Amino acid sequence: MSCKNCLAWDSHKKSIADDEIGFVGQCRFNPPIFTNDEVPAKWPITEHCDWCLKFVPRDALKNKISPSLLVYASMRLVALVQALRIFELVLG
Repeated sequence: MSCKNCLAWDSHKKSIADDEIGFVGQCRFNPPIFTNDEVPAKWPITEHCDWCLKFVPRDALKNKISPSLLVYASMRLVALVQALRIFELVLG
């Protein structure tokens, strides 16, 4: 469930300093975010090994699973996790 396997991830080769090897990319799951007035909107930059709860398998299209259904399901999962955290805080 890492970024490199997510349908929403647009990979780019990393500028490699020293002997560090890896890839970075932009998460295209949500629209670009404006960070301040001087910088144009940007998508979040992530490492290939990062992950989140909005993961959509890259092979979803190959398996003919509707990406919009997967996005909806992942959003519902995020909402459930947030609700569980709230209950945990309230109930102690």
